[in-house]
Amino acid sequence: MYKNNGAFSFQDITVSSKTENYKGVSSGVTMLDVNNDRNIDIMGVGTIYDAEVETIRYDSNFGYVLLENGKGEFNYAKQYDRSLY
Repeated sequence: MYKNNGAFSFQDITVSSKTENYKGVSSGVTMLDVNNDRNIDIMGVGTIYDAEVETIRYDSNFGYVLLENGKGEFNYAKQYDRSLY
């Protein structure tokens, strides 16, 4: 994860944001306040292209939400995981 410092300068904040262990794949990411706590969270959407040859590819069928805790750290939000429904 990289933080935009402006003027085409980016800082790697993967470790400090505690997202280094998240292994999700994203084809699109947006940042918004998902749970209305005034912290900007991360929502990622993905595409799975590793289906078997006999099956169709699965487009945009999974995603994840990382909630920011007010300290610049993000935690996986299991309650928003659609695979649990």
